[in-house]
Order: sequence, then C-alpha cells, then structure tokens
Amino acid sequence: MGLLTGKTALVTGGTRGIGRGIVERFVEEGADVAFTYVSSPDKANALAEELAKSGRKVVAIQSDAGDFNAAQAAVDQAVTEFGRLDVLVNNAG
Repeated sequence: MGLLTGKTALVTGGTRGIGRGIVERFVEEGADVAFTYVSSPDKANALAEELAKSGRKVVAIQSDAGDFNAAQAAVDQAVTEFGRLDVLVNNAG
C-alpha cells in the first residue's frame, strides 16, 4: 500500500520537469491525480493515459495558473472528477 492510497491530488504544471516527477510519484504512491498543462494537449493526454495504466485515475486539465479564473476552474474540475481534493501542489511557473 502506498503512502497516498485513497488520496486525490491536483498538481499544477504537471507535464514536465519537477511537476511531472511529482505526478508520477503520487500515482506510484496510490493517489488519483489531476494535473494541469498550458499547451500540448496530445502530450498531456498521452501522459494521463500512460499513468492510468497503473489503475489510478489520472486527469489532464488545460489551465493557465496565471489566470485566476482558469485556476479556479481547474480546481473545480478536479473536485468534480474526484469528489474532493486532499493535496494541492502549486508547481506551475
């Protein structure tokens, strides 16, 4: 059982670099994860599909963390997907 089994998380800027590493580790530890991206929906969706093979729910959400309304919409979408959020990682930027 992973450290995050049964938890849900939203990671901003989750498609590359440190953000991607966080997303991958959270999935390895048993969390269902939503992550945001600004561009490249094909890459973001491919990452979500690959990580979902682990049996965890993984959702890619297009959002600009610099836009308050877009950031709020990303949180709302993640809560809609999972029913709640346990962890928020503000990584974008």
